[in-house]
Amino acid sequence: MVDDARLPLREKLAYGFGDLASVLYWQTFMVYLTYFYTDVFGLGAAAVGAMLGLSRSLDAFLDPLMGLLVDRTSTRWGKFRPYLLWLCVPFALAGVLTFTVPDLSPSGRLVWAWVTYNVLMVLYTGINIPYTAMLGVLTPNAKERTALSSVKFVFAFAAGMFVSATLLPMAHALGGGDAARGWQRSFMVLGAMAVGFFLVTFAGTRERVLPAPRQRSSVRQDLRDLFGNGPWLTLLAATILLILFVAVRSSVTIHYFKYVVGPRTVSLPDFLPRIGGTRTWDLEGLVSV
Repeated sequence: MVDDARLPLREKLAYGFGDLASVLYWQTFMVYLTYFYTDVFGLGAAAVGAMLGLSRSLDAFLDPLMGLLVDRTSTRWGKFRPYLLWLCVPFALAGVLTFTVPDLSPSGRLVWAWVTYNVLMVLYTGINIPYTAMLGVLTPNAKERTALSSVKFVFAFAAGMFVSATLLPMAHALGGGDAARGWQRSFMVLGAMAVGFFLVTFAGTRERVLPAPRQRSSVRQDLRDLFGNGPWLTLLAATILLILFVAVRSSVTIHYFKYVVGPRTVSLPDFLPRIGGTRTWDLEGLVSV
């Protein structure tokens, strides 16, 4: 493929659907997960904080390992696209189980939460590391990659707004007065959407840039090279701090509106005249509490 080749719009849109699927879950993690575990699932705030903190710390080290696995993958569909096909259904099922409140003792619920959440995060990593890496193999054209990134951001923005503005009303409507049932059914809906979106990305894209032939290296050598890369370690530390900030801010927003602002509906029309230059992406307060 020549360097000035252009991707068709349909393929750019197909790639964007992958981030639409991912952010349906990521935005829920950031905005509603702590609220769900404390106010619906019935866990204590300290237990939830310990679980999420440890799990997210471990996830930072899981990402490079997933990258090593993907780098050693070779199929007729390419290196990266197959993971969208293989993992989309398990990912959706894990989401439903994570947002299911089992009829167990408090200790049993805590174990359930630990297991289901960590399985979900492993699958999230397993499907998103390859998806993100696809950007570099769909085209060698730098301008086209920039266009793909822009489409990806637009779809992520749309998914974030959708979750922030509609997930709680959806849970209320589907629950019929039963909050636990409402959350479970809502994730059945989100899971079905995510599966469909990931399959659109899988079917609508092609890996065109083949990796250069190289000598096979051991996992130990790859890890040594990775953790000996100073700029990468700096970027890793900055990313961890950024995610920590976003996670803490987002997880307390809904509690702030529920317990400090008061039990009232905060809607999109209420907020838009007041936000000025604030990015709408950050408006996790657009929820009904």
